[in-house]
Amino acid sequence: QFLNSNLYMTVILFVLYNLMIKQYYLKNYKIIEFKDFIFSLCFSILVICIYLLFDILLNIDEIIILFTISFISIIFYASQIRNV
Repeated sequence: QFLNSNLYMTVILFVLYNLMIKQYYLKNYKIIEFKDFIFSLCFSILVICIYLLFDILLNIDEIIILFTISFISIIFYASQIRNV
């Protein structure tokens, strides 16, 4: 199995996280900002901590995939807010 099946639980958490960070974006027509990186890093650390609480171990590949997917998703989400 390429990915841990427990990573699929993070979809609901990611939707809630996006609703929380929506207030930090303004309409400024920028493609990417530094806070996109910070928000995705915070989300990845939050998910890793939650998984450690439930004794679910993630290897380095899964952590990198989690960060990359959250970073790309947050960029797309933020660019939709910025360009509306």
